[in-house]
Amino acid sequence: QAAYTDAQLWADDVHAVIEALELKCPTLVGWSYGGFVMTDYVRAYGDDNIAGINFVCAAVKIGEGALGTVIGPGFYEHFEDATSSDLERSIDGIRRFVERCFKVKLSRQEYERILCWNMTARPDVRASLAAREIDASDVLQSLKVPALITQGRDDITVLPSMAEFIDEHCETGTLSWYDGVAHGPFIEESERFNDELAVFVRAANASRG
Repeated sequence: QAAYTDAQLWADDVHAVIEALELKCPTLVGWSYGGFVMTDYVRAYGDDNIAGINFVCAAVKIGEGALGTVIGPGFYEHFEDATSSDLERSIDGIRRFVERCFKVKLSRQEYERILCWNMTARPDVRASLAAREIDASDVLQSLKVPALITQGRDDITVLPSMAEFIDEHCETGTLSWYDGVAHGPFIEESERFNDELAVFVRAANASRG
């Protein structure tokens, strides 16, 4: 499980995908824990080879001081159950976590798919993911590429204060608030989310000439 706490390995994974697919200045889009992964990448490889970065209800800070300030009860109230080795307890923890991620009512197909996605990660792996102590403010301050900060105002998993933290430390950031939306703007307001991301990607690419 130690590999999941290694920032360099997360960065190397992103770099490997970019290299394997021969992507030229892609825009990184990271949801939730993806904020850590994207900042891991930028810390290790810089931002010269990306066009932009989209933080989607994304976390860039975790540790004891983050709980309740930028990380909300939608995460920490279910963490113990979600990381239990008891399968039934683990399923119930993830089920409650998923239910609190979104304000809209998911279709049965969507709910089952998201539940299954989460359950593919072993409980000990989930625990390792949250065992890191991270403050990516240094990366945010170093960013030269455009950053879009997409945040649901009703998010209780990654709190709106996290988006404000990103915006405060990132000079290239633009904060986009989603009223009445929780942790999944790409599901809860998918049309707006897709339109904003498309505009952002085109502008980020254009800024590179």
